[in-house]
Amino acid sequence: MQFTRRHFLSTTAALGALLSASPSILRAQDAPSPVFGGTITASMDLEPASLHPLFGNAATSDRFIFNQLFDALLRIEEDGTLSPALATEWAYGEGNTSIILKLREGVSFHDGEEFNADAAKANLDYVISGEPVAPHVADFADVESIDILGDYEIRINLKKPSGAILAALGTEPAMMLSPKAMAEKGDAIQRDPVGTGPFRFVKWLPGEYIEATRFENYWRTDAEGQNLPYLDGIRMRFISNNATKVIELQGGNLDLGDAITPRDAEQLKDDPRIKLLSPPGGIQSWISFNSQAAPFDNVHLRRAVNAGIDRAGLLQAVALGVGAIPPVMFAPTEWAYSAEPAPSSYNPELAREEVAKSGLGPRVSATLNVIQRDPDVQLAQLIQAMLAQVGIDLEVNVLERQAWVQAVLDGNYQIGMGRWSIPFVDPDQVCSSVLGRGALNWSNIKDAPLKQLAVDAAQAVDKSERKEIYATIQAKLVDEAYYNFLLMRGVNYVSNPNLHGLTFEPNGLWHFSSAFLAE
Repeated sequence: MQFTRRHFLSTTAALGALLSASPSILRAQDAPSPVFGGTITASMDLEPASLHPLFGNAATSDRFIFNQLFDALLRIEEDGTLSPALATEWAYGEGNTSIILKLREGVSFHDGEEFNADAAKANLDYVISGEPVAPHVADFADVESIDILGDYEIRINLKKPSGAILAALGTEPAMMLSPKAMAEKGDAIQRDPVGTGPFRFVKWLPGEYIEATRFENYWRTDAEGQNLPYLDGIRMRFISNNATKVIELQGGNLDLGDAITPRDAEQLKDDPRIKLLSPPGGIQSWISFNSQAAPFDNVHLRRAVNAGIDRAGLLQAVALGVGAIPPVMFAPTEWAYSAEPAPSSYNPELAREEVAKSGLGPRVSATLNVIQRDPDVQLAQLIQAMLAQVGIDLEVNVLERQAWVQAVLDGNYQIGMGRWSIPFVDPDQVCSSVLGRGALNWSNIKDAPLKQLAVDAAQAVDKSERKEIYATIQAKLVDEAYYNFLLMRGVNYVSNPNLHGLTFEPNGLWHFSSAFLAE
């Protein structure tokens, strides 16, 4: 089967029905005419580890800022389709073992250097060189080499046919940086990046904010032919506490805040100082077990934890029940989703039986590492109380995110709680993290057959074949209880009522290129 540009990856639609906690929450924005000027301040839960997209280690939230500083070869639209960005046309080659891309002309990097085939090859060669030890290298695991076919045309040669590679061309490994800046700055480019995006990096004050200014030579235009972006600049603050986001917005110190819960939104729906936005997708919270170290190298203890957690109760507690409880890491709207097999429902008696089968009882002590942010700490406390009823005594260890990441990746943990925005554009992008196929291995999984299944699913081109493989992966994840995918909660953003023109990816990540402040 030969693929062309029209064979985009169909993925997910927004969770509209799940996110209708209140009729006052806006989805589509009835905006006035765009105006130029003004600077906005937005917030994101997490501070990035790096501003080189390849080295970001927050599976989705890094793109809250990356999308403003960089362009990828392709753009991910809200409905999950792929549209032109730095590449204007693309098609699979003979046998689906290559992809030919025609590149956009007239694009400049923030340092004035030209974007062309040489620049694209330099970026992609670096990804596949083996030099960077970085989370998103795995997204290009099926890429063999890059050929230049003309000044604005390249060919990506694949090791094997790949059904996952197109989605990767719209994410971090395909975000372009200036080759000149990479050569001159070395590792310093991770904190002083030079991309082609609508905003040019200005400043990063650790622990506080990232600041960027309008890139005057940005290539994208609006429907009237005017050069975007409309805004003069952006400041992205790092705020993990929902109450702080709301207070800052009410006080005029913030224009946009991410990821408050439907419970918070219900309390704010009548506040005239705040516009509530309901972005697509949702946030999935999960716990992973260190499956290579005691006590959770014992599958019965992992199963005991899973049976002892009331996931529906957690969703009701933190999100008023707004959301879903997927069996694994796929959202209900994804083509890879399957309702079965699923982990056992909340069953305290089964949990006690599994504790007994583990041979570690009658009571077991363990530590749960959680990141300092809302509502993760609240979820951890609820889980702590639930598991105490079945013979598992949890100590909750609250950490800053980078400390949490280091502990988990070093295997220096017992249980870790994490989260990401779903759906991803392609199932492979989340499988890489879940199964440890790349640099991120959240459950310390050493299961070669399971990892091979992930490789097989990524390389298959036929969607029905891929779905069958993902079903096998799901069954194995459920049986081995490497994770507990706790819940997928609906989210809301809090916004300045005068802010308009935001666009989103399927998982709610925003773009500011067409955003503006109404007069």
